[in-house]
Amino acid sequence: MAAVNAEISLDELRKFVPKFVNATTKEVGQELIRQARLLVRNEESGFGLISITPPQNHSGSDNDAETIGKDAVRNDIQKIFVTKAALSTALGRVSARGSKAAFNRYIRNGDYDGAKRFLNEQTVGSVQVKGYTTKRKGKTINVKPYTQSRDVSALNIDRLGFIQDIASTPQSALHQSRRRKGGQDAGRVNRPFWSQVVLKKPSLNQYIEERQKRVGMLKAGWVKAAIQARLNAVAPAFVNRNLGKAQGKGIPSFGNPLNMSITLINASDVASSKINKQKVDFLVSVRQDNIAKEMEHRMSKIAKAA
Repeated sequence: MAAVNAEISLDELRKFVPKFVNATTKEVGQELIRQARLLVRNEESGFGLISITPPQNHSGSDNDAETIGKDAVRNDIQKIFVTKAALSTALGRVSARGSKAAFNRYIRNGDYDGAKRFLNEQTVGSVQVKGYTTKRKGKTINVKPYTQSRDVSALNIDRLGFIQDIASTPQSALHQSRRRKGGQDAGRVNRPFWSQVVLKKPSLNQYIEERQKRVGMLKAGWVKAAIQARLNAVAPAFVNRNLGKAQGKGIPSFGNPLNMSITLINASDVASSKINKQKVDFLVSVRQDNIAKEMEHRMSKIAKAA
């Protein structure tokens, strides 16, 4: 399982303040819990493990992050599925006269195989390729824009040519087969070509809405870990609704006052590819520094009172 760990501990401070730790174990433990909670999500700034986990919004707004995630889901699904009504309109606008009527006739007669052959028909056409930069034999080469011949949609619609199914409702298996399996874009859909014609438009809208409810699942892995670590971390509603299926583990360790720690694990299958480990490490270092500063402050107060 490709998990991401975030451990916040007093390990680095054992030699620095052993007497202080022994004398005030409870206070230091409370500070560790407070910093671990802020590591998950700082309620004032919104910054934390939740905010650096996709979907992300650089402004730190939870609502914007949810909107970004929902828009991405909708756009990906619309790369795969097209409603009969939308396709019919497109045929009438850009295809040869009679194409729209021919398509509707296939559907009306229930001849879906014929409709697929009609929609997937290819012809040879000229395609403009943009200029690009590449390396050949160790040298950087600038390739100018050029025109090449290749198979294109006979109906003049770039997204046609790959229709696998025509059915009343979206087939989730087609969606799953088109999603990337790994990397930073795991779960995303790349090329915008239609795989299915959906005959009932409301069913596609419903499918999109159901998939959008999963936005925040990866973030919820941290919240689940925080709950197991007995942290009262606060999270946005769109994250909390995914807790039931989220994968996360939290391990608090307070048995040894010289080595207290809280380990948070996001155990999603895509966590290691989609969550930036450098950002996680940075957040952990900030919280560990804050613990050190708080302990120095308390030590100073104890010294003055002595």
